[in-house]
Amino acid sequence: MGANGAPHPRARILGAGLTVTLERPRDGSRIRAQVIERRGLLLRVEPLPGGSLDPVWGDGGPIRILVARPFGLFCYEADPLEPSSDGDGHLRIRPGPVRRRQLREFFRLPIRLGVRLEPEANGGRPTLAGGVDLSAGGILVLDSDGMLRSGDRVRIGLPIGPNRSLLRLAARVVRVEPRTGRAALEFDGIGESARQTILRFLFREHRRRARLRRSGSAGARVTALPGCRAPRSAAQGLDAPPE
Repeated sequence: MGANGAPHPRARILGAGLTVTLERPRDGSRIRAQVIERRGLLLRVEPLPGGSLDPVWGDGGPIRILVARPFGLFCYEADPLEPSSDGDGHLRIRPGPVRRRQLREFFRLPIRLGVRLEPEANGGRPTLAGGVDLSAGGILVLDSDGMLRSGDRVRIGLPIGPNRSLLRLAARVVRVEPRTGRAALEFDGIGESARQTILRFLFREHRRRARLRRSGSAGARVTALPGCRAPRSAAQGLDAPPE
């Protein structure tokens, strides 16, 4: 309840007509969906046009509902019920507090960045890979050799420190996409100093791209380790960062 006895603003966040992100925590799969109806803890959703619930409904495990608002990103835990025949799905929200995080923690940037990987399964022998998407929580890399497996633990070096020195982090492979040759890595036990280093790099690079767009220039600088060719498929577009 609020200070005057009114419902807390968070209680009004998740309602009909709202577009949300549905995430399967087990492997990080995500889809965008719209809330069609809410009755207490029961929620009916449908995927956005052209989408499907299958990537997150899958094995019937828990689903995370992410709701972005100007004052934060709210996370609801829910359990999927049987999808209806017309493609809608029903969720039961788990009772308990709603987690809130700052939006800046989820700011992502499409990049072309050479990174150094040291997979434990490979005896720690370093190899080079191309990063295509970076956030303070993880990175999407191009694993064209199929070296990484879901669940693998790796040490990763990002050339984003002072004078492009390597920021070294522990990470875990949470998803592998054999069709695209990409693998999603989640940083493991990242400290506040390292997290701030990544965020500074992301916002600095965003500002640089914004200046290029205003001046009519095209393209983005490729930051790569020697001998590592950055992937050509990295996206160039970027949404505005959160305030």
